[in-house]
Amino acid sequence: MKTRDFLVTRFSIDCATRPGPINNATLDDYTAAESHESIKVLPVAKHKRSKDGPAILPMLPDLQEFMDIYVNKIRPQFALTDDNHLFVTTEGIGFREGTVGRRITNFCEKAGLRLEDRLAAVDMRKLVSTATKEKATPEEAKLVRRVMAHSEKTAERAYVRTNLTKVGAQAVKVIARVTSPSAEETDKEDKDEKLKMESVNLSAVQTSPLNPSGEKTDEDKVEKPKMQSVNPSAVPTSP
Repeated sequence: MKTRDFLVTRFSIDCATRPGPINNATLDDYTAAESHESIKVLPVAKHKRSKDGPAILPMLPDLQEFMDIYVNKIRPQFALTDDNHLFVTTEGIGFREGTVGRRITNFCEKAGLRLEDRLAAVDMRKLVSTATKEKATPEEAKLVRRVMAHSEKTAERAYVRTNLTKVGAQAVKVIARVTSPSAEETDKEDKDEKLKMESVNLSAVQTSPLNPSGEKTDEDKVEKPKMQSVNPSAVPTSP
């Protein structure tokens, strides 16, 4: 199903998740998902680092619309009545372990999306990790690491477990911002503006209204004679 492959690829791109949580997500998980600031967040208990808590699959508003169509219109045409997997094969059952990652790679290849020779889930995670490190604040980076289910220091674990719905909603916004092409343009514009202001300030310090060049004129270089005081009584007066 092209629609299903598009959706699992969107999850991989939007929240840089491993294929495992997508593969293990259930219909019950989707039904129980909560929203924060118009972003629905799907928690998945079974995944590689389940000891750190459930995996988080946040959905931006447009992805929510696509998912509602899939769940209500497309999935019922294929899923067996006793299968609870959110994403199912054409046979109506959940994917075998490891096959969702291949579906993502194949979809990207058909869509012409690639980094060098391919674009797989692991490549998307590396891309997001790099962009987050370069452009996100330390607090934003913590949110993104939690959604990506990356290993964290013990001190950080208590922080990211506080509110998974809020964390997921905030993290997907950070990912969308730091991976947007406009982010690099904004950074460049800010740097150019800063350099321009520094140049203007330096010019203002080095110049004056009387001498815009900031250099000494010939008149400045000539040593002017000192004025001597004159005693009025020494000045001869006319008879």
